[in-house]
Amino acid sequence: MPAVTYSHSPSGRYGGGRIAHMVNLVHADDRYFAVLDNNYIGSNQIEWMTPEEFRRSWTGLGGGWAVILLAAPPPPSPTGAN
Repeated sequence: MPAVTYSHSPSGRYGGGRIAHMVNLVHADDRYFAVLDNNYIGSNQIEWMTPEEFRRSWTGLGGGWAVILLAAPPPPSPTGAN
């Protein structure tokens, strides 16, 4: 799941002001984009927007970043032996 930059919330989160934040892009197609913000968690908190709304939010601070991990993460650190 890509992480993308987010400069404002089209639905008015954060008081409608500008922000510098990374969110997870959980859906993207020709009609809708959806982001999951770690400050608004839960399936009912996914923010849906049009592709144009997403583009404005993604590039609103002069450019857009996307982070896509290409490999699985390392295993967790071992805990004490049982």
